Amino acid sequence: AGGCPPAELTDLRRVSGEHRAEVALGMVFAIKARDHAGYVPPHSAQAATALGDLSADAAVRLADGTAVHDDAGDVPAYELWRQKIRAHFISLPA
Repeated sequence: AGGCPPAELTDLRRVSGEHRAEVALGMVFAIKARDHAGYVPPHSAQAATALGDLSADAAVRLADGTAVHDDAGDVPAYELWRQKIRAHFISLPA
């Protein structure tokens, strides 16, 4: 998450349209992975704000707070986790 100016990330969010929650989901996973590795660079924190209106710490809390550890019938835990994070961003404005 990051690597380009925040204004361009804001443009990505705007043009992603109905896929905005998917873009934000990717940002959450990227921030969580960087946090797990022990370093969230400033450009990643900027991406969290631009793509999801969250701080990097809030993105990590969202990932941790929605984690699912057991499958639900035919739906794998990982997909349930993704659904919960996406649901957080359903009403994210452009």
